[in-house]
Parts: sequence; structure tokens; C-alpha cells
Amino acid sequence: MKQKMQYIQTLKQTLKLNQKLLKSLDFLTDNIDDINKVVQQVLETNPFLELKSPKNYDTQQFIESISNKRSLKDDLYLQLSACTRPYNEDLMDYLIESLDDSGFLSYPIDQYLTDLDIDREMLDAHLDILRSFEPNGVGAADAIDSIIIQLKNNALFKKIVALSNLIQRIYHNDIRNMLP
Repeated sequence: MKQKMQYIQTLKQTLKLNQKLLKSLDFLTDNIDDINKVVQQVLETNPFLELKSPKNYDTQQFIESISNKRSLKDDLYLQLSACTRPYNEDLMDYLIESLDDSGFLSYPIDQYLTDLDIDREMLDAHLDILRSFEPNGVGAADAIDSIIIQLKNNALFKKIVALSNLIQRIYHNDIRNMLP
């Protein structure tokens, strides 16, 4: 009888859960009320934590936004809830809700002033807050404004001046002088 030696390779993937990992996954089986109780207990025991949810969020929406892919507006509301600068909540809500899908302002600045019945200084202060959020360049009027905001947020002021000069040349059809 002939014997034949054969080598067979198999791949097997296993996951071993230790007690610590199992315990950390227990919250997945809890209902919303139990999760709220745990969050409340943590907030009571840790004086450095504070739950400040945006005005338009209830607890259910907040928890669902964590588990689902968040939209740009959701991210902005979360950043707003952590903002330490003083702001008017209704005004910030209006600005965030008026952004298009790309994060640009949907209306001209004059329309914001009219709709909100505020002065330019108040609008600029709130736009500065919005424009300090991520993604860098959000709250811009257009793509060029977005680039300028990004340069400003990264403290690249010399590049802002160079870009502004280039834009002025383009607007004045003086591009011929820039060509070799």
C-alpha cells in the first residue's frame, strides 16, 4: 500500500473575549433608560463632565447620532455644545440650519442681517464661531472664501495676502502680467 503525504493549509479566525471586554460590551444590551441612568451617574460622579446637548436635540436623537453616521450639521451641533465662547443659541441654530450640504452659507450676508434683524458685528461674531469649527472652511460664502478661512484658521496670513492679490488681478483681467 502506497502512502502519500499531503500538506493542507487551513485558515481559521477566532475571537476570544476576556471578562473585561465582555463587561465593556454590556451596555449594548441595555435600553435607552438604562443608558441614560449610567450617563447621569457618570455626570454626577465626575465634576469635570457636563452634558450640554443642543437645543434641537433630545436624548434619543443624541444617542442615535452617536450610533449612526453623523451629518455635517450634527457634527456642527456637537461642536457648538462644546463651545466655550458666548453665543446666541437661536442665531447659531439658524446659521447651521442654513448651510448647504457642502457647508457653504445658502444666502447672501444681507439676507441674514434682514432675516435675523441683527447688525453686521453680531453676525460676524457668530460666523467667526461657526468658521472655527471642523471641517476647516465651513460657513464660507463660496469656495474662495472657504480657502481664505482655512488659511486664516491655520495662521497662514502671508498666503492670504498672496491669494487676495491674485484674486484682484484676476478680477481686473490683469492675468497677462502673471504669465511668463
